[in-house]
Amino acid sequence: MKKICLFTCLLSILIIGVTLVENTNLLLNKESREIVFDTETTGLKPEDGEKIVEIAAVELINHVPTGKTYHQYINPHHRVSEKAFEIHGLSEEFLEDKPSFAEIAQDWIDFVGDAKLIAHNANFDMKFINNELKQAEYKEYEPARFIDTLKMARALFPQQKNDLDTLCKRYHIDNSSRTIHGALIDTQLLAQIYLKLLYTEQIKQAIAESKKLKITYWSNPDYKNEITTRIIVPQYLAFGRDFKKDKNRPLDDKYDLFKFLRDDSLYLQAFCELRQADRTFMVGRIQKLEILD
Repeated sequence: MKKICLFTCLLSILIIGVTLVENTNLLLNKESREIVFDTETTGLKPEDGEKIVEIAAVELINHVPTGKTYHQYINPHHRVSEKAFEIHGLSEEFLEDKPSFAEIAQDWIDFVGDAKLIAHNANFDMKFINNELKQAEYKEYEPARFIDTLKMARALFPQQKNDLDTLCKRYHIDNSSRTIHGALIDTQLLAQIYLKLLYTEQIKQAIAESKKLKITYWSNPDYKNEITTRIIVPQYLAFGRDFKKDKNRPLDDKYDLFKFLRDDSLYLQAFCELRQADRTFMVGRIQKLEILD
């Protein structure tokens, strides 16, 4: 009898162990789906009758763009204000033959699914999208579904400018095609910015907890295929202009670093285990990042 009880207990422990392993593997392999999106509008306040004229979105899996996008111009059946036209350049004549939001609402809902929604100054876009959904008699999105990259940037860089163009400079992201505000180009840029903001949060965490980082890094600005992997001990983050002011900071012995530093770009000073020396890394060139235990 005792042997049967012991066998039963051992079997139960084994089953629990296998279940825990399976659940852990499911969690580790679970894909995180997010939607980065942006809107252009006829004005500033949906409560005043202002409407969406353009909406665009980029799908992310585990914070990385998959290539799937959504883009639609919309007839607002409302006057486009002069200030709004100056920003996005979408006239009432151009929008006249475009579908209404009600006509494209289901396509938008299907594309978004149950993913988190990421936007810059998300409260603005949330008000407009929920107003459109409500008028089209669809369920509005809960505020908890939205991630605001402007709030993320302000938390990381208080008392600094954190608009899209400034963040592109900060992370060395090419925004030369952004001649006017457009929902699709802004969304594509924001998808890149969002990943760099996440990396910056992780870098700050690693510094605070004295942990090492494993980074995959685009090492040569002229050849994007030159990717290296490094184990580093992060020390501090600073803008290029701040590095230049620090006369006591040890220079990279490979070249005159000051010639390459960009005033508005963000850099990480760290000890490189491979080189056994301090190195300076442009955060915008980090392609992958992992905190090591």
